[in-house]
Amino acid sequence: MSPKPEHDATTRAQILQTAADLFGGTESPAAQFTLGELGERLALHHTAIYHYFENKDHILQELTSAACERRSLNLERGKEMGGTTLDQLLQFIRLELSEPPTNLLVRPTLLLKDPYRSQATASFRATTRIIEKHLEAGIADGSIRECTPRIIANLLTRLLNRYANRHDPLMAEAGLGNQEIIDQFVRLVRDGVAENPEDLDHLTDIQPIEFPILSREPSKLNDIQTALTDAFNSLGYDGTSIPKVADSIGVSKTSFYKYGASKGDLLYLCARHSLDLMAQIRLISKVIARSPLQALLYNIYYSRQLQGTSPGPFLQPAHFHFLSELQQRIVWENFNRLRDTLRDVIESGMQMGEIRKVEPSALQPALIVCSQTKMDNASKSFTDEIALFFLKGISARQ
Repeated sequence: MSPKPEHDATTRAQILQTAADLFGGTESPAAQFTLGELGERLALHHTAIYHYFENKDHILQELTSAACERRSLNLERGKEMGGTTLDQLLQFIRLELSEPPTNLLVRPTLLLKDPYRSQATASFRATTRIIEKHLEAGIADGSIRECTPRIIANLLTRLLNRYANRHDPLMAEAGLGNQEIIDQFVRLVRDGVAENPEDLDHLTDIQPIEFPILSREPSKLNDIQTALTDAFNSLGYDGTSIPKVADSIGVSKTSFYKYGASKGDLLYLCARHSLDLMAQIRLISKVIARSPLQALLYNIYYSRQLQGTSPGPFLQPAHFHFLSELQQRIVWENFNRLRDTLRDVIESGMQMGEIRKVEPSALQPALIVCSQTKMDNASKSFTDEIALFFLKGISARQ
């Protein structure tokens, strides 16, 4: 006799909730979440889960879609609280970050395979379009400054995903309470990071110097690193086929394995290359900047430039979890050291009165997200949408 529909619905909901607890409530990435672990928590044989879901990716895609639906409802609740359109948006942000912490929203589009990746991405895009329309209304009523709603809505979506992950070691180590994180994020969106946003001409009028490595002759290794990093970022580790990547750039598979004996070693190659680029960006920004705030802008500018230009892009840190234990320890130690250098810049900027008082650990996720946005090739200054959001926020007040 088949289960009653209500029994099916209850069990399905229990599977989703337990999966959310296993995956979203810890630092563990999706790659370390197995259906066996899930079945054990539910006192079910893991094969019974296939009665409700096709596989693990299907479960994570459903959790992502449910989170996006809650996000849309939170925006409606924010609107019901009244005030200007900007006030409503900030209330929405407070509601979003009052939800239980989760890393679920940071990783699915990186780790899922199609068709689940496409479905999760579609859910994010649908909620982003709702935020975009709200921004348009705020520009119309004068509470939000002139900006491109599509760009800022996409940025806000990614920032919300990042700040929802309060298990991030950076914020966890700082010992920030949930309300402190919410207050810091709301202030960032409203006002930006500059202490005196009305006096930014000395920062935004400069023409950045070209990143030195861009003038070097391309090499086979650069071609391989670029193709591999693009594949890992767009297809995920499991979905990346070394023979297909090799074929896509006209290089033999044997040439790839000269640089690493396995796919894991090739991933490590990409991780080390990304960290080397980040270190160069930190050093160059420090050398050429005239102030700490300008150094942050250079970091964002060059990071964004290399997202879409060889010798970039950067490997997304979520993929570090597929490395061996020793490789992980090496790359995370280097990654955290590079983040510490940014913390020093932020603290210097506060001491000089350029950057408003802020907890550096709460600001760094915003720096990461802004730096991961690809740059329009026509942009040759710091006056584009991402930089101005970081400096000034979105409030129309001046």
